[in-house]
Amino acid sequence: MKSARQRPAAFTRPEFEARMERARAMMTEAKLDALLITSEFNFNYLTGLVTPFWLSLTRPWFFILPRTGDPVAIVSEHGAVVMRATSAIDRIKTWPSPQPGDEGVSLVSSTLLEVKREFGRIGAELGPECRLGLPFNDFLAIRDRIQPLTFVDCSKLMARLRSVKSPGEVARIKLAGDIVCDSLDVLPSLYEPGDSERSIARKLSLHLMQNGADAVPYLISTSGPGGYTSTILPSTDQPMQKGDVLLLHVCGQIDGYFTDVPRIFGIGEPDKATKHAYDLVWRSTEAGLQAMKPGVRTRDVWHAQYKVLSGEGPAARGERMGHGIGFQITEAPSITRNDETELTPGLVVSVEPNLTYGNGCDITIEEILVMTETGKEALNRRTPREITVIGA
Repeated sequence: MKSARQRPAAFTRPEFEARMERARAMMTEAKLDALLITSEFNFNYLTGLVTPFWLSLTRPWFFILPRTGDPVAIVSEHGAVVMRATSAIDRIKTWPSPQPGDEGVSLVSSTLLEVKREFGRIGAELGPECRLGLPFNDFLAIRDRIQPLTFVDCSKLMARLRSVKSPGEVARIKLAGDIVCDSLDVLPSLYEPGDSERSIARKLSLHLMQNGADAVPYLISTSGPGGYTSTILPSTDQPMQKGDVLLLHVCGQIDGYFTDVPRIFGIGEPDKATKHAYDLVWRSTEAGLQAMKPGVRTRDVWHAQYKVLSGEGPAARGERMGHGIGFQITEAPSITRNDETELTPGLVVSVEPNLTYGNGCDITIEEILVMTETGKEALNRRTPREITVIGA
């Protein structure tokens, strides 16, 4: 089986140059002389690097984007070839690695000291939803060596930069969503009596890859009698039984960009409590979709969803009912009660209400959209109005 869907054209150098120029404008606002980027997602986003070698923690990757001057990648000699082959960065410095006593620390420190100074501040990934891509002791060593320069958090800057997607990014998220929805639509034909959570997950993963997904790094397959109790439980080999409710939460990728699609299935006809909870969450999702308009704040989308669920009391959890998506499954912004993010063109965000019912069971529905100049566009097919029954 091969997907008939056409892949988006490859990103070109101007795409990454535009990202860096937008970052530089934000750096001026934030009074930063440079960014030191060490995490996989921000590094790849700015440079265009494509490699699975991030799975190895032996050799860190560094990218320095000065507010003025040429950007520079500092990578191990082992990483230089792929850096030159796949990235948009011309200036590349290397060190021999493994070298546990100095994995790029001296080279990064000296390069930062060469940056043109106006503010004396270097942005680093120190805040929410960020992780440094080097040992913390090495970061402290760099901090000490670059004085009087100081590190400050750039997590909000990077989140704002990445939250607005280019047409090429949107096309990848849309294609990933189409492929996942196609495979979920045929799930009833893949199911066989005696299937377990793990066996149905394997079948679905295979179908997704055959249907054109590059990877399926996140696939939750969980079930239980009358409902599942968590959206992040691992799969088991226990055969599913009539009366079970199955959640398949699938995050497939195209060129590193995610979609995020949960679907709920009944092994036989679901009970009344499950149907009632599903109906409430579906209508809550619809209210959130209707509220999503250019210029609206994310808090308003949250309140529109919560209003439908609020009659259920504590069962309407509502900590977060949607989020951004792109290179990561969850990105900024988060749709919460007090979040002030404005819905602007290019922002990709999900609407994701959830409800607890019965004996601690859960219902979650999620739709992904991109904001446009005049409204919004769906990036995955709308969740079915009623629970899909399989194995009846």
